[in-house]
Amino acid sequence: MIFLKSYKSPDGKFELIIKRSDLDFLTSTMPGDSSSFYVEIVLKDPHGRGIGSTRNNNNCAIFKDSIEVHWDMENNEVRYGRGKTINLKTGKVSC
Repeated sequence: MIFLKSYKSPDGKFELIIKRSDLDFLTSTMPGDSSSFYVEIVLKDPHGRGIGSTRNNNNCAIFKDSIEVHWDMENNEVRYGRGKTINLKTGKVSC
């Protein structure tokens, strides 16, 4: 996996990591094709341990160009795309 970007929660306790698979670089595209590709989203706890990942729910996969991160600390979740969330306590990925 190739690291693309990370987002820290407002309280600094959590981190959302965006990764791209190495294999995506080996696929060729035609001129005019979108540069968008699927990414893996990983939520890390205050100790740096992964507690949730889109790899755990393939139905909630997302394209790189569709990522919208919003931390909802009151409801213990982070939204990484429209209708796609990871629970900060359980790590459950929902969409």
